[in-house]
Amino acid sequence: MKMHKSEFEIYVKKVPRFFPKISLLQEPDEYIVKPIVFKEHIFSALWFVWFPGIIAFIKGLHDIKILPMIFKIY
Repeated sequence: MKMHKSEFEIYVKKVPRFFPKISLLQEPDEYIVKPIVFKEHIFSALWFVWFPGIIAFIKGLHDIKILPMIFKIY
C-alpha cells in the first residue's frame, strides 16, 4: 500500500467494496469488435437460448407418449 499510495487511493474511490455503483460506471466512447471473436462467443452462448426450447420439446414428446420417460425429475 505504501508503494502505490496514490494509485491505490484512486482505485479505492472508483471501486466499491461489495456492491457496484452504477453511477461510477464509465463507458468508452467506442468499442472495437473483432467479428471472428464475436461469432465464437455468440455461438458458445447459444446453448443458453436453445436449452429451454429443447427441454420443452422433449417434455412435449413425453406428454404425447412418443418418447418414453426414463426418469422423472419433477
